[in-house]
Amino acid sequence: MYNVYWLCKLGYVSPEKHNILFLKTHKCGTSSIVNLFYVFGIRRSLNFVTNPFKRMLDINDTILPPRRGEYYNVQCAHAVYHSDIEDRLLPRNRTFYTTIIRSPVGLFKSSYMFFGGDRRNSDNFNLTLDESVRNYFRQRDARKRGKDYVPLDLVINSASHDLGFGHYLRKNGTMDEKIKQFISQLKKDFDFVMINEYYDESLVLLKSFMNWEYRDILYLNRLVSTSERKKQNLSEEVVSEVLRRCMVDVQLYDAFLDIFHERIAAYGPDKLARDVAYFRKYRLNFEDSCFDKNAPVKGQFQINTWNFSQHGLVDPTCQLLQYPDFKLTNFISHLQVTDDFRYPDRIEEWKKQQLDEESKRLIKALKSDYGS
Repeated sequence: MYNVYWLCKLGYVSPEKHNILFLKTHKCGTSSIVNLFYVFGIRRSLNFVTNPFKRMLDINDTILPPRRGEYYNVQCAHAVYHSDIEDRLLPRNRTFYTTIIRSPVGLFKSSYMFFGGDRRNSDNFNLTLDESVRNYFRQRDARKRGKDYVPLDLVINSASHDLGFGHYLRKNGTMDEKIKQFISQLKKDFDFVMINEYYDESLVLLKSFMNWEYRDILYLNRLVSTSERKKQNLSEEVVSEVLRRCMVDVQLYDAFLDIFHERIAAYGPDKLARDVAYFRKYRLNFEDSCFDKNAPVKGQFQINTWNFSQHGLVDPTCQLLQYPDFKLTNFISHLQVTDDFRYPDRIEEWKKQQLDEESKRLIKALKSDYGS
């Protein structure tokens, strides 16, 4: 068996990259990706930009420092992107910047059903999804806005919201100029923007850029929706209205979809197709080993999941990949907090939430599994 260290040293194999910023966008399939980053980092004892108290990372709030004498390796929590701040935490000259976006209509539909009040207002369930969206637009239009107002929140232009377009709204210039400047800066800042509609292709390309192994991009399809409402299509009229209102997300998606196809061409379409087919089989075999899929378990919001198989009960990777990402934030925080840390102001509050012995066992098992 070849010694990987010496193969890297001699230049036959490129060493894997550890430093990565993943800007976690909302409703783009990011939780599964975040979990694989967390597992990757736990295996290698990397330092994460993390706040154990909040799901949304606020750089101006408490964040745990890296281990003494080290620097941050990974950021993958929800955050609104700010170029200058991120560069101070994870300098671009040593960090791979990536994110994932989604087709504007699909993103709007998912965001509306989760954030926009569709499932919170019982009256909406007497309407079709199309009628519910029309009502939502009428309610928004009833609010008085300036003629140059562009909606920017977690429902409309959601991806642009997460990627920091709000900073550009405060600048001088026309709206078209602001959008062009926004997208131009993202093109400079981000090494690779993944596309939700090409999920597995995106991960295989990411693997190539980072010199990772297939097991480093494993994820689990933990939840299976049975909601008939999610299957309802929007009418052409409503789709046109969504595209008009989500004009920033439309231009963002079109720009980076073009770049994504350039990445495919550079990798080789046939090679990518073969590698994706291999990865899908590899991933499904792993998932089938983790879960007992013969007995689905009903959860909230018309979502099914599965119980662990006998193998999944003892495999720490299976268990950690299916954990909610906010739990893994606590795991990461536990790993980074050591006796020689400069404790943040709220560290005593965090200590009261320390992991139970089972969670600690999982972390130790995962680290030892990587070393085996």
